[in-house]
Amino acid sequence: MGMTTQLGRKFSPKETADFFEVAESTVMRHPARYGGVKLGRRVLFFENLIGEAIRRHYALQVEEERENRLDGASQTERSKIQAAVSDKSGRQGVGSRKEECHGRAGRADDPHDLLA
Repeated sequence: MGMTTQLGRKFSPKETADFFEVAESTVMRHPARYGGVKLGRRVLFFENLIGEAIRRHYALQVEEERENRLDGASQTERSKIQAAVSDKSGRQGVGSRKEECHGRAGRADDPHDLLA
């Protein structure tokens, strides 16, 4: 199996930049991102490596979208829990330091009934 068969057609940096719709300097600065191989000062781009770079980037996008969907689900779950924890007046707060709010006659210096 020859190199041409394995790597595909060779692309110039300009062709690669045009394909990705970025500046040529961008593909030269970040060759691995665009399927390039750096040999000394030269950067070579091959068809199959460019395809792998696209698949790798697409896989990252799919993973990010999946995480975003999970974040949305957890926010929904979080709001359900907050609604369940609300007090009688519908407030999200779950406690108060004011003794009169608790409806108990405790000591003012013991707001958490630790000395009882």
